[in-house]
Amino acid sequence: VAYLVKAQNKDGSWGSPASNLWDIYAPVPGSFVAFQVAASSLALSGLLEAGADSPAARQAVARAADWLLANHGKARRVSADTLYNVWAQAYALEALARLAARERDAARRDAYLRACALDVDLLERFEFVDGGWGYYNFDVVARRPEHGATTFTTAAALTALRMAADQGVRVPRRLVDRGLALLETCRRPDWAF
Repeated sequence: VAYLVKAQNKDGSWGSPASNLWDIYAPVPGSFVAFQVAASSLALSGLLEAGADSPAARQAVARAADWLLANHGKARRVSADTLYNVWAQAYALEALARLAARERDAARRDAYLRACALDVDLLERFEFVDGGWGYYNFDVVARRPEHGATTFTTAAALTALRMAADQGVRVPRRLVDRGLALLETCRRPDWAF
């Protein structure tokens, strides 16, 4: 908690485009937007999950919530072959659902729920043709991503969708069923994926 509070950017986000990882495929500028939304969402969820209740932690949560509301929708498909936005939408949806679950102010809760609905819509738009989600689409470039959904991306999205549904956000049953079917298809007999 202390690290997250200290590492938070002045604008309420976490992360930066600075990196020493030169071997990561990251078309600009969209990759950095998606990475920052995803990293900020994970940090915010961490603070919420930890029950960070010191004054500094509460202030960090408030600043992060404001930043996330203003920026989560900016993470869009990076390029025809890169869908890092899926990570951003899944992690933002989880953080926003956590915020909605604890919010007592009706107007603020409604803002979180509207933001959740946008992330559900974006996840629906970028669902892979076979169901589930992934982050690369190298073979056939089309409006709807083709084959290549991953189990770990799909599981992260399904977890976030469930958290949003638990807050009353409409989640299309088709998305859940297709994501679960993809996971089942990828499950090995020893329960590895």
